[in-house]
Amino acid sequence: MTKTIKRLLPAALAVLLAGCAMQPVDSTTARYRVALIAKNNRNSEFWDAVFIGAEAAATEYNLQLTITAPDDEEDYAAQNQLIADAVEDGAQAIVFSAIDYEANAAAIDAAAAAGVTVISVDSAVNSDNVAAYIGADNYGAGRMVAQSALDGMEGALCVGLINYEVNGANGRDREQGARDAFAESGRARITAAVSTHPNA
Repeated sequence: MTKTIKRLLPAALAVLLAGCAMQPVDSTTARYRVALIAKNNRNSEFWDAVFIGAEAAATEYNLQLTITAPDDEEDYAAQNQLIADAVEDGAQAIVFSAIDYEANAAAIDAAAAAGVTVISVDSAVNSDNVAAYIGADNYGAGRMVAQSALDGMEGALCVGLINYEVNGANGRDREQGARDAFAESGRARITAAVSTHPNA
């Protein structure tokens, strides 16, 4: 599934950016301005693919694209400042991957209130003002993991859940999917749930 997401996310992002380019722009604006705000700026196969896809779409559709990210993937406050900076700099669309499902919401709402189109990628944010979401079905992935454990064992199960970051939408949704599948089985009991996040 991860390989599929790595292939499809840049393509879907390119389609959405193309749609942005077709919207009317102010007569003084030469190119449609898009800000891509990622979770981190470290090299990774996933984000490299996203950046390449976004840059290809920007070139093809003559978009003015900026790519920014906080230095620390846990620094949602820095990410919120990047959102505010993008709005101030005249971004007409923000493509955004939330560090924190709740803590990034107000900044996204403020951007939308300023007339910016918001597209969420990879990790969702708790805002009704997101125009589109591109990413995995994390809830479904959690259910699949739980079902695999259930299929591999007979009888009653005692389960321990280990999550990395419970404030991010991805981890939260995966854990909830696993919890629901275990509960529905009628034979699994969750005995412990822990976060490995250093600030947990």
